[in-house]
Amino acid sequence: MTPGSPTRVGIYADDLTGALDAAAPFAAAGMSAYVSVFGVVPDGAARRHRVLSLNVDTRHGDRFPVFDRAARAAQELRAAGFDLLVNKIDSTLRGHAGMEARAGLTPEPPDPRDSANRVSWAGPRLALIAPSFPAMGRTVRKGQVRVDGVPLAESEVGRDPLSPVSSSDIVELVEANTGDRPAIVTLDEVRGGDRLRAAISNLMETPPVIAVCDAETDEDLDRIVAAVLHAHGETRGAVILAGSAGAAAALARALSGQSGDRPKHAGPGQRGKPVLVISGSQRSVTARQLESAAGERSVEWLQIDPRTLLVEETAGAVRDDTVRRAVDALGQGRHAAVSLMRIEGPAAADSDSRTQLVRELGAICYRVARRTRPGALVLIGGDTAQSALRAVGAAGIVLDAEPFTGIPAGTIDGGLLAGVPVVTKAGAFGGDSALVDVIDYLSGT
Repeated sequence: MTPGSPTRVGIYADDLTGALDAAAPFAAAGMSAYVSVFGVVPDGAARRHRVLSLNVDTRHGDRFPVFDRAARAAQELRAAGFDLLVNKIDSTLRGHAGMEARAGLTPEPPDPRDSANRVSWAGPRLALIAPSFPAMGRTVRKGQVRVDGVPLAESEVGRDPLSPVSSSDIVELVEANTGDRPAIVTLDEVRGGDRLRAAISNLMETPPVIAVCDAETDEDLDRIVAAVLHAHGETRGAVILAGSAGAAAALARALSGQSGDRPKHAGPGQRGKPVLVISGSQRSVTARQLESAAGERSVEWLQIDPRTLLVEETAGAVRDDTVRRAVDALGQGRHAAVSLMRIEGPAAADSDSRTQLVRELGAICYRVARRTRPGALVLIGGDTAQSALRAVGAAGIVLDAEPFTGIPAGTIDGGLLAGVPVVTKAGAFGGDSALVDVIDYLSGT
């Protein structure tokens, strides 16, 4: 990296929506951002972007593959010139809290020509975990996560049947996953001016170190990012920021004034054409969003009982009927939304069943795309987004904007739907009108 050149940000996230959510604020701030569907640094033009975000796909993986994938991603990003690492984590700590951040703290081989520093630590020294996302009601105080004021473990998100969170205490969760007990940077330190910089400096003296940061407001996240950038200026790449999309947005705000940024895109094209929505989310908020879209806009809402896709005797007919009805709706100029009905019981919680269901949704997306080209694609849920994009052969997404908080928009790169605008949304995000707003944004109404 040449002196005075802008900081390049390398992001690695545990699922695709996380990779997109973390990169979106940078695109919205005018920085070139590319999201790779796969967990490796891509070849060619994608490497030249200011921000590169990788989906390492570890949300539901076993512990040791998680560590290896995350460590490889961090090392490849640094080797490709992305000097400031961000580990995008879920704001409600689903997945392997702290594991990917700890994996990024692997010492790098010393330069054999630098004999004086052969025994010194090379590479990132501190992982600073800041999962707060105040705009979405997720805050941290005294190391405890709350969702809209409710302790995480008692919230709907914490009781997720696929990824339940057993505790609201970040220290407890991180120690259980990594074996390392993180330090806590208190809210008083975060708001204490030079005290935060001093705390970070002291923590970096004995690498590798994990620390948890309290934050209740966007201003708190701005303070944390300012301290991280100060440490980065002193020793490039010394700190990994492990945070939510809220922390990524704070970093984007701080970096947006650096040279090398590009003008903002105007947003997705192909306005006025019908939108295809694919949702695998079982969240009640997603159901309300779909219901609002079906009631307020010209949307053909195709609800599938997930149990019918898990039985070989019924899956084929259900898939064929769904594809036919979606293609017909799009051909008539109406939007089409394909979703899974909310159900209770083993089919809702079983990991193998969940994997099969998102693959079926990916197959439906592929078959619709083979028969017609939607004006835009909306993907709800990280696993669903990954399955659909891989099914249509997409390599990645060039991000254009973040039209709504936590909801990124871009253009598909490669594959059957190359050039088609795409918006992704986590199932738990947004109010009841979020999907209506997204459809209006994409269709220009």
